[in-house]
Amino acid sequence: DWRADVESGHRSIPGIDAVEFRTPPPATVEPESAPPEPAVDPRAALLRELDERIESMSQRVFYFSGGTTLRDDSSAALPGYLDDLLALETDLADLGQQLSVTITGFVDAVGGNEINSVVAPQRAARIAGMLRERGLQGNVQTQSRVPADGDDLTVDPSLRRVLIELQRVALPAPQ
Repeated sequence: DWRADVESGHRSIPGIDAVEFRTPPPATVEPESAPPEPAVDPRAALLRELDERIESMSQRVFYFSGGTTLRDDSSAALPGYLDDLLALETDLADLGQQLSVTITGFVDAVGGNEINSVVAPQRAARIAGMLRERGLQGNVQTQSRVPADGDDLTVDPSLRRVLIELQRVALPAPQ
């Protein structure tokens, strides 16, 4: 055993009275610190929340009983939806953003192409007018989808509708 040899041999070395064997303390390894959390941009978090609101409010459909007369259920739901759009527009404006609204009017086979080519855009224009009357400042576009004559069309009241699509648009930075 080498330890015994060293312990017995220390007496023959002048000036060494004892040999003490110590186990070195375990090396302390500092844990690597995690990189600092990136600073959270409150504006980015708000924009994400607004994007979620836009997504939940987009692709909204309102139905018509005929012509430009809203069905009762759509007529009852529309004012609350318009109020939500105005609140969304205000929140976006606070962050230098604008709401862009696209309203598409649709028709079914009732009336034929000649009448439907007038009714579909009127439906979209009616809803756009309601948005403007409520005070919406953002970009509102209307369009219509009128099936071509000869398409396999059916009389289907669920096709008498408007579709509202929303998008967030950054306003130009002030100069």
